[in-house]
Amino acid sequence: MIYYNEKNKTWILETRNTAYVFGFNETQSLNHIYYGAKLITESDYPSAPNYLYYPFSNSEGLHQEEYMAWSKAKYTEPCIKATFHDNVRDIVLLFNNYSINDNVLEIVLKDSYYDFEVKLIYSVIYDCDLIIKSVKVTNNSDEPIIIEQILSGTLFPPKGNDYRLTHLGGKWARETQLQQVNITNAKLVLESRTGTTSHNANPFFMLDYKGEANEDYGKVYYGTLAFSGNWKITIEKDSCNTVKVCAGINNFDFLWNLESGTVFKSPDLDLLIKVSGRPAEIFTNTSLIMCCQRNIEKSLEKYYTILGKQPLLM
Repeated sequence: MIYYNEKNKTWILETRNTAYVFGFNETQSLNHIYYGAKLITESDYPSAPNYLYYPFSNSEGLHQEEYMAWSKAKYTEPCIKATFHDNVRDIVLLFNNYSINDNVLEIVLKDSYYDFEVKLIYSVIYDCDLIIKSVKVTNNSDEPIIIEQILSGTLFPPKGNDYRLTHLGGKWARETQLQQVNITNAKLVLESRTGTTSHNANPFFMLDYKGEANEDYGKVYYGTLAFSGNWKITIEKDSCNTVKVCAGINNFDFLWNLESGTVFKSPDLDLLIKVSGRPAEIFTNTSLIMCCQRNIEKSLEKYYTILGKQPLLM
């Protein structure tokens, strides 16, 4: 279920057990607001925070932008970078319109000067607690635009100081080995530059608070990228304990010449939450990640079967 709250200027995406909320603050920045358990009424969801300030910090970097374009004094991972025909590289995205059809939300953003359009696409698979993000960019100008980076979307878990990252690596005969690390004030990059998704690196991530989650207890944020080419997932935490995850096509050795009148679409970023359950006997971390992966597999199988879609290959 997807609906727009006119009073708070927020979009609310609800599944059977979870909800994803984002909207505008007073500066008209499109910000992430909430991703967690489904609440009882629409009024229970918060609105976007207003202008944020921290001494000797750049306020641009304090907002949790839903889809950050590279411009101004922004220093975290951008979702979109481009060079226009006159070598300008700033993108200033402004809201244009939105539409909701069959559990798909499309939000159209346009650059403030150039005829460049970015469409944010959200699909909700209600029964599977699945939120799917992707992006479509269109060059409506008469000149080509060079796309330097285009990521599928961003995830902001609630602010916290003790998140643990789980991901998968391996080699032949030792596939999908569990890798875990605590997230510090730093930036971690998971990636493949081989042109394939393989046993060496898998476009999957999982975050849990304090490393306490198991198969039956604890909240886990996890996702995967439906893409088999060069991919990248970045996880970074700043000094204000904001954790930001971005995922999409790897910008390593990547440039896309977006000719006049043409479109480029990103692969799907599939996001889920394992909401807190009952305390139970301790399970191994391997069984927890298998539980998350089974949920993803079931959700995606249903999603692609319903829509007749195929994961984007390159």
